Amino acid sequence: MAMTLLGPPKSHPLPVSAPTRVRASTAPVASCTGAAVALKTSPVEAVVDTVVRELNEALRGSTMDLHLRMGQLIIERLYDGDLRGWRAHGPKEASFEKLAARAGQDLLVSASSLYRAVALFELTERLEISKWKSLGVSHLRAVLGLADRDQRPLLAAAEKEKWTVEHLQAEVRKLRSGAHRRGRPPLPPFIKTVHRIAKALVYPMRDLNGLDHLDRLSHVEIVRLHDLVAQARKHLQMLESRLADTLRNKNTA
Repeated sequence: MAMTLLGPPKSHPLPVSAPTRVRASTAPVASCTGAAVALKTSPVEAVVDTVVRELNEALRGSTMDLHLRMGQLIIERLYDGDLRGWRAHGPKEASFEKLAARAGQDLLVSASSLYRAVALFELTERLEISKWKSLGVSHLRAVLGLADRDQRPLLAAAEKEKWTVEHLQAEVRKLRSGAHRRGRPPLPPFIKTVHRIAKALVYPMRDLNGLDHLDRLSHVEIVRLHDLVAQARKHLQMLESRLADTLRNKNTA
């Protein structure tokens, strides 16, 4: 059964006093004697700990707009409440990666559910769907894979005609099938490359495990790996710069 949205997500206050931006660096804390001692837990880990606890509390609450509240909490906590940060960095933000790494451990939700929750929240904010009455979370999930230009007309029709989720899914399939028959241009190779890299390094702490064994490699192996990483970094920096320039141009247009 589709979950009905009960008004805008912001009508449900988060269990936090104010959003906290994750910082990558740590700072000393003065003790009562005036001596500086290092933090045992970094600011990144501290905020992620808080988000894990609050997401688990939301899950236990099982409210109707659970997914939207989860997405809102993540944006408020990890992106300063600014969806532009999510659109620019997505799940590759260091703090989001740390949060996703806790999935299946002390966080009672999967990494894919975290991503989907933020994507749903972003969709409702961008299209102001929270003001509509006939759509549920399952309706929104049905259009997540579509281009922005296709999402609004489909959801508007679903809202006006009170489509079931199955009806909307059928319309989405027809749209995708029609685009395929028209011969939509294939994705440029760089997009496929970025997706492959992202998939290979979803959890850096796991995927890059074993760095403590570097000294066991031969000199030739280390040189070869270093050259490969340096070359990849050069190309990725160029791509990141182009993407950032394009994003800035779109935001100022």
